[in-house]
Amino acid sequence: MKIGPPHLSRHLQPTEDAARLIAASTEEMEELLFSHQMIEEIRKPKLSFSSCCFENCTFVQCSFTHARFCDVIFRNCDLSNMILTECHFSRVEFVNCKLMGTNFTGSHFNQFLFSQVQAIYSIYSTSRFYHVSWQNSHLKGSAIDECKLEDTQFEKCNLREAELYQTPLKGMDLTTCQIEGIRVSGTELKGCRVTSFQAIGLVRLLGVTVID
Repeated sequence: MKIGPPHLSRHLQPTEDAARLIAASTEEMEELLFSHQMIEEIRKPKLSFSSCCFENCTFVQCSFTHARFCDVIFRNCDLSNMILTECHFSRVEFVNCKLMGTNFTGSHFNQFLFSQVQAIYSIYSTSRFYHVSWQNSHLKGSAIDECKLEDTQFEKCNLREAELYQTPLKGMDLTTCQIEGIRVSGTELKGCRVTSFQAIGLVRLLGVTVID
């Protein structure tokens, strides 16, 4: 799968006080570099970021609902437990980030890369994914229920105990993933690809006993 990379300016403007800038923002934040910043207790809806890069930033008790992120990179950032519900992401990358318990409920992801993220117990309920790649990521216990996955892939991901209720996985290749204890209600797995070893565990979800 080929994901379109974020379109970033070659001359991003460094910011010295990201928290103050974001809290005071009334318009789109564009062509900015946020580096080694602690951003605390900002709860602000409808923020807009375009052609920005966040590096080694930590978000603490922040809520950016209904935000828009276009051509943005998050690298080595900690967004654990952050609220990012009903956001729109276009050409965005999360690389080597912590997203533990982060809430993305009702969001739209388009041309999006998750690479080497720690996202256990993260929440994506009722979200829409278009051209999205998950790579080498930890999604144990995450909620991916009632989602639409279009041209989306999981490669070498830990999906143990993830909840995928009412999220069709037809056409998905899960052969490189860990899917023990995955939680489904019925036909979600119909049409997806798994290994013979994985299939034994999935059969048990149906209440069937496998005898060697």
